[in-house]
Amino acid sequence: MFKQMAGVEMTHVPYKGAGPALTDLLSGNIQLMFDTLGTALPPVKSGMLRPLGVSSTERIPDLPDLPTIAESGYPDYAVSVWYGIAAPSKVPDDVADKIKASLDRALNDEAFRASLLKIGFPPLHAKSQAEIDEFVNTDRARWAGRGQGAEHIAGLTHGT
Repeated sequence: MFKQMAGVEMTHVPYKGAGPALTDLLSGNIQLMFDTLGTALPPVKSGMLRPLGVSSTERIPDLPDLPTIAESGYPDYAVSVWYGIAAPSKVPDDVADKIKASLDRALNDEAFRASLLKIGFPPLHAKSQAEIDEFVNTDRARWAGRGQGAEHIAGLTHGT
């Protein structure tokens, strides 16, 4: 999405996870990467990486002076990482209901939410099935035809 909006040429380099990509970024083998806050924040805070922007709609509390990509000239750019939990479609409804109730309790527990925030994963509140379906369908439509997705801290560069 950034490549298309910015009109720049970038080559996607597929990695088997953020760890190997981050290693290549730190060693100078690649010039930038789009990464999640949880992975990128420690090397950013240590000065090993320089963040260029965040792809979320709002600045992040851990780096309040870091602008969003939208603030940096791309007002329609907003990307965030989300995680979901899925089960096989044949799971009995009563089992699925118990799992969802347990997850809802966790997502509404302030101590659990604080623990996720501490490691760079701002949690959403529990959602109904209709809200989840709408969220997934909206996100799917945003990315249709756009290729690879970006993640939370955008444009990290190796610190100099």
